Amino acid sequence: MEVYEGNPVDWALGEDVRGAVQGVVIRSRFRLDVSLLSYIPSLKWIARVGSGLENIDVPGFKQRNVRVFNAPYGLSNSVGEHTLAMLLAGLNHLVSGDREVRKGLWNRELHRGEELDGKTVGIWGYGATGSAFARKLRGFDVRILAYDPYKSDFSDKWVQQVPESKLFEEAEVVSFHVPLTDETHGMVDDSFFAKFHHPIFFLNTSRGPVVKSTALLRALEAKRVRFAGLDVLEEEGTHFESLSNSSENWTSLSTHPRILFSPHVAGWTVQSKWRMVEHLLDQIDALYHLPKS
Repeated sequence: MEVYEGNPVDWALGEDVRGAVQGVVIRSRFRLDVSLLSYIPSLKWIARVGSGLENIDVPGFKQRNVRVFNAPYGLSNSVGEHTLAMLLAGLNHLVSGDREVRKGLWNRELHRGEELDGKTVGIWGYGATGSAFARKLRGFDVRILAYDPYKSDFSDKWVQQVPESKLFEEAEVVSFHVPLTDETHGMVDDSFFAKFHHPIFFLNTSRGPVVKSTALLRALEAKRVRFAGLDVLEEEGTHFESLSNSSENWTSLSTHPRILFSPHVAGWTVQSKWRMVEHLLDQIDALYHLPKS
């Protein structure tokens, strides 16, 4: 089996090779639309090693009978664990406590934490990662509310499916697990934060552009948001490999004492790397019977 690396549009393939290529595997940095078929007319499938499909024209490829696979369940466990870690770190002031002790400071009262038990946790988006976060919360005495406009009848003894109005009314912790689409781009804005009845702990491990940074900063200053755990940022590059720290918001974001960052690694573990590949191979093999090595 021949393997080519880089942007598929840049491949210098001969006619005989172009006619033999049936599949393309990408991570996140390449944008693919149906113009790819002029380079690889024999294409049958595209595999995205990850969950988000915003860089791929899925409807366009579907119309041309090209299947698009992704692997949300390959990274869901990692995202669930990472989200829980950010929440616990925020509740217990672990980052600021560590920094102060290293400076020789011993401010115990300043770092008095809060318990997660007894809180109402709202999950926005109940797909692979949202449901994984819910599973991680089952060891705590919390009430879990979940809202997803594209799913129904998923309530169980752990999770209560609710309309968004109830999540606004009752949630004390809110975690975002949604894809980046025209509908979700910038949806977390000033009006969004203003709808919550309680000051919230806010977590985003989905996509950065879902949240408007300026709105988050204003919500933090107004104490509508008590703490923010962000694995993704609006200022992040589209291929997830860099950060634009030249925006006017960046100084305020990067120095805010109630924000905890990580560099888009919630689904980026040793285990998830292989689990995503296995998940993709199983899907592709089920349809196309991949050659065995």
